[in-house]
Amino acid sequence: MRRSAIKTWCGIQCVRRVLFLFLILGCSVEESAALDLVGYLPYYRMNASYNTGTLPTQLGMLNEIRYFGLTAASDGTIVPLAGSGTMQSHLDNIALIKQKIEAMPVGQRPRLDVTLGGAGEDASFTNIARTVSGVPCSLCTTFAQNIKSLLDSTGATSIDIDWEHPDAAPSVERSTSYPDMLKRIKHQIGAARRVYAVVDPTVIISNGVLSGTDAIDGISLMTYDLGWWGNDPGQSLSRRTFSAGVYNRFRGCLVATARVAEPSNLGVRVVGK
Repeated sequence: MRRSAIKTWCGIQCVRRVLFLFLILGCSVEESAALDLVGYLPYYRMNASYNTGTLPTQLGMLNEIRYFGLTAASDGTIVPLAGSGTMQSHLDNIALIKQKIEAMPVGQRPRLDVTLGGAGEDASFTNIARTVSGVPCSLCTTFAQNIKSLLDSTGATSIDIDWEHPDAAPSVERSTSYPDMLKRIKHQIGAARRVYAVVDPTVIISNGVLSGTDAIDGISLMTYDLGWWGNDPGQSLSRRTFSAGVYNRFRGCLVATARVAEPSNLGVRVVGK
């Protein structure tokens, strides 16, 4: 979730039957605020029974729905994840979701988002972001233009970039290339549409992506099955509330970069079984 003067937020993503749910708590730890509920809908959940029975009900509970099944090719085009079907099948899925949303009362319609990337997709993002003949992030503008075309054609209003994972120093992927890619996407699709980034909790990218010209709308930390929290003695759930642990970990990650005093526009994906 993301953009402009959004207050600090924390989030929890859980698996509920056939839909991944991402709870966005607009909060500082000490004060309660609005709650955004975002659903991750993977392509393999969509079938006749789900589409007609479960999906409409779940859409009515969400502020945003994120469709998962597409990724980036090494040339910056948008393609299906391996084994996930054809590009047309994904476009049909997105069109069906949009149709269901448009059938809802205007004030209850969730935002429609498309996620690009996932596990095993690092090579394509690396090629898009590499420097060629002195030109940094050589295919990032092409990638951003293709994302805009996808949003234009599907009617989706936001994009979620899941690069797993940009390399650490001495590579410039985390410090420069990924932030550059994200900002180029934001510049291309415009202020009215949202850009999100998903990163592993050990991957610290420049928080400059959250401020200034073409600032993106949010960053989500991936912490699957609660195992990362349980393995971190400094964030023992028995000694602090979960929300406080999330907030303090965000602050520890970002303040360690000496770039900001407080985190903002941040969330965490925690997938429970």
